[in-house]
Amino acid sequence: MILNTLSRSCIALLFSCAALFAAPQTMAQQSTRKLAGYTVIVVEKVMVEKNSATEDFPKGMDVVLQGQLLIKLRDSKMFDRVLDGSAVVEDSAPPSSQGPGKESSPASNSEKKEGEAPAAKAEKPASTEKQIVLQSTVIQFEKGSRAARYWGSFGAGQSKVKVRYRLKDKQTNEEVLAFDKQGTFKGMLSSFGGSQDEALIKAVTGAAKALLTELAKHR
Repeated sequence: MILNTLSRSCIALLFSCAALFAAPQTMAQQSTRKLAGYTVIVVEKVMVEKNSATEDFPKGMDVVLQGQLLIKLRDSKMFDRVLDGSAVVEDSAPPSSQGPGKESSPASNSEKKEGEAPAAKAEKPASTEKQIVLQSTVIQFEKGSRAARYWGSFGAGQSKVKVRYRLKDKQTNEEVLAFDKQGTFKGMLSSFGGSQDEALIKAVTGAAKALLTELAKHR
């Protein structure tokens, strides 16, 4: 009897210890899943911080980064919907350019250059969907050197793009996550160290890939 009682007590104690050990781990896992429940991500227009570290950042590469973020987020299937927040929302028709008291005719409204795409419209997520907003700012850029990549030692002449990412809850505007990620191009597998265009695009693409790696930790 005494042995049976002691055995039951020991088993109960072991279960209690196991529960106490598992509880902090479960809480830690929940605290890292900050993006759990979000089904829509809105990718706002990429910005470039004005400072001495970005003054050489090529014009138009922010658009390339925007495109890479959209492509990679959609390919990842991490969210049900990935929306382009940089698109223009057409809530009303533009004012007439024919002067006061004159209305444009249906024909003139429908006229557009041959092959010209219609103005982009931002998708509006359903109100029931939990949305997260992605804000991206280029904060540092190093052009690198093709010659240094080709002739130099490992790591020489790298092209680098550092981006500051912020994710905010769409409804409350509260910051959920914030971090910096860097994309690099070393040119090790490219002919003669790779062209400058290749270096820029791959560095920007690397910054977009780094975002997904971080987001996956919080899903």
